[in-house]
Amino acid sequence: MKILFFLCLLVGAYKLYNYYPEYKHQKEMKSMVAKLPPGKTITMYALTTCGYCKQKESQFNALGVPYVEHFIDEDQPREAELWAKIRQAGLPMKEYGFPIFEINGELVLDNPPVESILAMGAATR
Repeated sequence: MKILFFLCLLVGAYKLYNYYPEYKHQKEMKSMVAKLPPGKTITMYALTTCGYCKQKESQFNALGVPYVEHFIDEDQPREAELWAKIRQAGLPMKEYGFPIFEINGELVLDNPPVESILAMGAATR
């Protein structure tokens, strides 16, 4: 009887694990974080009023992603630095969605998915 109970518990846990794919997704994301080279830092340019920026910050903190965050609405030199990098990259001077990331010296605009950020961070230059 104990074996049957244990077997049912095990099958139920397996079904629950597969029913909530975010558990699997979280595990995959953590393995992507582990592939980041030591000392690799992702730079996030954000706004203090940006909900998407706060969401990325939460996701990064939950996954243990090493990153540096600059709030360009409070730090004018960082804002000037960001726009200079955008000009230097040959990108049009227009409104972009935030957050904006710098990964391996490359700008990634308009709030990319975490998976893309981690994949770029794991790539070595």
